[in-house]
Amino acid sequence: MLVAAAIVVLMLHSPNQPSPPPQPVVKFENDCVVNRECDEGVSASVFVGGSGSAGGSVGVPLGCDPTAGVDDGPCHQQVCQVLIDDDAVTGEGVMWTANAADRPFVATGSGQNFGALGTRPGYFSETSTWDVCGTIDTDVVDPAAMTDSSALTAFDAPLTAGSQFYRPNNGLIDSWALRENARAQARPPQPARTGRTPLDGGQTTVKFPTWFWVEPDYWRPYTGADTSDGGRLTVTVSATPTTTIWDTGEGTLTCDQGAQWTATSNLDPWTGSNCMIEYQHSTTTVAAGHHNVTGTVTFETTWRLDFDSQSEFDMGQLPDQSASTTYPLKVGEIHALIINPNRAATGCFHCDGTHEVADF
Repeated sequence: MLVAAAIVVLMLHSPNQPSPPPQPVVKFENDCVVNRECDEGVSASVFVGGSGSAGGSVGVPLGCDPTAGVDDGPCHQQVCQVLIDDDAVTGEGVMWTANAADRPFVATGSGQNFGALGTRPGYFSETSTWDVCGTIDTDVVDPAAMTDSSALTAFDAPLTAGSQFYRPNNGLIDSWALRENARAQARPPQPARTGRTPLDGGQTTVKFPTWFWVEPDYWRPYTGADTSDGGRLTVTVSATPTTTIWDTGEGTLTCDQGAQWTATSNLDPWTGSNCMIEYQHSTTTVAAGHHNVTGTVTFETTWRLDFDSQSEFDMGQLPDQSASTTYPLKVGEIHALIINPNRAATGCFHCDGTHEVADF
């Protein structure tokens, strides 16, 4: 039995027996996981028996042995080629569905549609470039040949079926999302701050001019901005006041800011403002006993793109924004009395016993 055991040991250690192939050792950067697509800038390499072989932008799957000397099956590797080298040819950027399986296109006009459901402009990358990527079998295709910027058909043909995808380099920028964040910051305060005569807020009077205006510290542009995570793109939205519409209770006035009345302004009450009304009727005839006066300020809203603080695109107008304020306003009436102090008291309509006090 001892002899048999020795024979077994010798057989296990016989130099004539072929050694098992060395197990591949996979080295990762930034915790890239085997057999999973790595994030941008992450790479993995396979080292077998002390020699290394670069795996491209993602790791080479386990079992691919570059030292085997024979075809041990598919040796897959991800390769990429630049698809778009400048996504800011226009301010509309890239048309895309935001789905990696769908191809992006440089937008050349507003409303352009390539037929893919959900396609819209407004996408950029932090580097201005976009890639088309896929998987090849390096036993069949030389990876070095795939870096050539030849026609896409030459790139597409060798790819493993279903492996092709598209990506923005170094991070996606959605200019529309930045625009909405900036627009929220540029929204004018509510309600609008306005003024009117009389200055004490009391009732106004029939046949006397009543002025309306927007306070000077409110009548100004409001801006907001948002910047992409990588800092390449800043979107700025501006809201600038243009008109004020006043619903006075006796008609509508369309004005700009309007002239502000002050006690020391020395302005003519009838000609000093382009935003005034002379009420014709007292509000004693109105059911509520007053008018609900509303002033609505309209703000023209525009947006622009600023790339790396070097180039700008004016993107035009967004829907207008507005702010309103409403308050009650009573309109009184002054009745005039015509007095003739020289008329005799006899037969007068209203006398104090000696002279006429009033004649209607």
